[in-house]
Amino acid sequence: MKSILSKKVDSSKKTLGRTLAVDIRRAVYSTRFLMSVALMLFWLAFNAVQSIESYDRAASLGVPMILKIAMTAEFSTGPVLLAIATIPYAFSYLTEHESGYEQQIVERVGRQTYSISKAVSTFLSGFFMGVVAIGIFIAILSTMGITHAVRYEQVEGTYAVLAAKNPGWYYTIMLVAIGLVCGQAAVFSLMIMGWVPNAYVGFMSPLIGYYIIECIEFLAARHIYNPYFWRKILVSEVLFGQPGGNLLFSYLWKIFLLLSFTLVFGMSFIIHFEKGREQ
Repeated sequence: MKSILSKKVDSSKKTLGRTLAVDIRRAVYSTRFLMSVALMLFWLAFNAVQSIESYDRAASLGVPMILKIAMTAEFSTGPVLLAIATIPYAFSYLTEHESGYEQQIVERVGRQTYSISKAVSTFLSGFFMGVVAIGIFIAILSTMGITHAVRYEQVEGTYAVLAAKNPGWYYTIMLVAIGLVCGQAAVFSLMIMGWVPNAYVGFMSPLIGYYIIECIEFLAARHIYNPYFWRKILVSEVLFGQPGGNLLFSYLWKIFLLLSFTLVFGMSFIIHFEKGREQ
């Protein structure tokens, strides 16, 4: 009995692995992925030039400071990134659902395997999009002759303080953070399209969700005055800023929240899709 059960588990793992591998290849090796990376690069450049008027100014700031400004500047069009993150692969579920391809795959691998693979690959598509775009942005700035060095007093009290000692560490934590932001947005879109199978709704849902939460927080903050508390949970700080004063705590808190919400969104999609079996 144990041998039979073990073989079934192994078979399920192999099926999930193969399905996931196919989904990841389709997510990354696609025109949509390249287009989303290009859009994110434009987003980064647009944010940076709002605050940096000339090459001399950029050269004096350094690559780490330019990246920081591009991600967190007052003029940043930050929430637009959430919509861009849906482009690489979140819509694949809707396309497969409408074409009937989803039903063919489900018959071969099962609803659970299909939904898990779709949620994981959608997250990874957004994550990789963010990582690749940030990496290219840093590389472009480097080829322009802009230094990677920054002065400690420029970045004291921010994540970018790591760049004063080792820019590589700062780039690494930014790659992880923005990758998680993009991955979370993509999975949120997937979850919404699981409920409302509409491309426009899926594309705009992370953006609309962001502003709804921001409005709720603004109204709540008017009745509960606690800046220390609100800084830790404000959606703008969690996604694009620094939710807290202590650098290590705020970064770990940020990562924890991003991973937690990604898991909630992914599980919601999987559970909803599984319920479709009963309908």
